[in-house]
Amino acid sequence: MRTHTSPDDRAFERLVREALARLPAHAPEWTNHNASDPGVTLIELFAYFTEILLYRLARIPAASQLQFLRLLTGRPEWQPEHQGADTATAQDLARALDEAVRELSHIDCAVTARDVEQIAERAGRVHPDGDGLRALCIPGLDLTGACAVPQAARADVSVIVVPTRRLDDAALADLCATVRQALLPRSLIGTHLHVRGPVYVRVGMRAAMVARPGWDADAVLGNVRATLARRFGAASGPDQDGAEKPEREGAPRALYLSEIVAAIDEAEGVDHVLEVTLLQLGAGADPLANTRNSVGIQIGARSTLARDSRLGGAYGAGGRLLRDAAGRLSGIRLQPWEQLEIALIDPSVVASSMSSGKENG
Repeated sequence: MRTHTSPDDRAFERLVREALARLPAHAPEWTNHNASDPGVTLIELFAYFTEILLYRLARIPAASQLQFLRLLTGRPEWQPEHQGADTATAQDLARALDEAVRELSHIDCAVTARDVEQIAERAGRVHPDGDGLRALCIPGLDLTGACAVPQAARADVSVIVVPTRRLDDAALADLCATVRQALLPRSLIGTHLHVRGPVYVRVGMRAAMVARPGWDADAVLGNVRATLARRFGAASGPDQDGAEKPEREGAPRALYLSEIVAAIDEAEGVDHVLEVTLLQLGAGADPLANTRNSVGIQIGARSTLARDSRLGGAYGAGGRLLRDAAGRLSGIRLQPWEQLEIALIDPSVVASSMSSGKENG
């Protein structure tokens, strides 16, 4: 017979102490907690039987385990490999039970959005470019067309796959096909499944910062670009930043000035940030080269809507730009399926006043 360690190892004395400790809260009029009190005698009696039940609960005979295993696996004819020795039988049962539980823990039917994401991420591991793939399921939307105005339909399920590195169109299409092939037989009947890569929203901004003493401008800019890519690029996510996943209902999220400034300030070699100016915002093959995507809005204390800023570009409308109660620009509104790409345009690094005072760009 195989014995298990009980998840509840409370013994008689501990059960009695816990019950007596609850008396002031549940029965304040009960003030006599001595062993001579009949109520205390009843508590000890219940603790005694509880301890016996916990002891029995932790010990399941090998025959019962074998029956449970046959039910789990659907194989009523299954027999242990070694049937002569009890220890060998216990080892076989333990190994078979562990394998059965692991097999049941795999999700084979995509019912919820989280099921779809787990199956998609698991399918990505078998693809050469899918290692570390992150997936986001957006139910009720078809995102394969114009993502600025997605089509809503109850049967549509869109899956956004985000690889850890930027892929060319052919590699991304092959990765999406692999994920879709794995999801199709596991999806509910009638589901219109759409798998695609992220919609890249490219943000062009100018940043001015002060370097720490002894730091070269090129080295500081390299660290800033790497930090922005790590915080907001494809490799960012809950595992790296501790940030939560976006809401699956399709609620927009936002990128705030404070996040950008904090990311730049965290870069090695940066003493502090002087200003951050948003110049361009778009989603095309090369939106930063398109003047239609120019925003011309500074995100900072000196920028106020309708006074010293202007709106421009297709991505500057429709509530894309956020402002605080005072009217100052504070952030950019993003959809959950959009992936950020932040580019620095003509950044400047000012040497610390404790250094040579030289300015580099």
